[in-house]
Amino acid sequence: MFPQKDGDRSWVKERLVSMDSPSHSYVYRMEASNMGLDGSVNSLKFVDYGDDSTLVDWSFEINPIEGTCEDRIIDYLGFLYKSSINRMEGAIVAAFKKG
Repeated sequence: MFPQKDGDRSWVKERLVSMDSPSHSYVYRMEASNMGLDGSVNSLKFVDYGDDSTLVDWSFEINPIEGTCEDRIIDYLGFLYKSSINRMEGAIVAAFKKG
């Protein structure tokens, strides 16, 4: 899945469908990819979880293209989002240290 069998890196073109700043949520659609994610709709919502922590509620609807294993896609997306959340956490910690 990542990298691709031909050595290319995985890529995804996404389009923002909706964003609700007061509720800290957004929905986006994967328009095109080289991983079988085309057409999937994803939503993220950040919820105050108390004790200076945040719950990330992530859901998606996916119809893998023919020949793509759904379990591998789920594993890849889990890795992708965990990595993204770790980067966001690092940025927040760095921002608090600055000021």
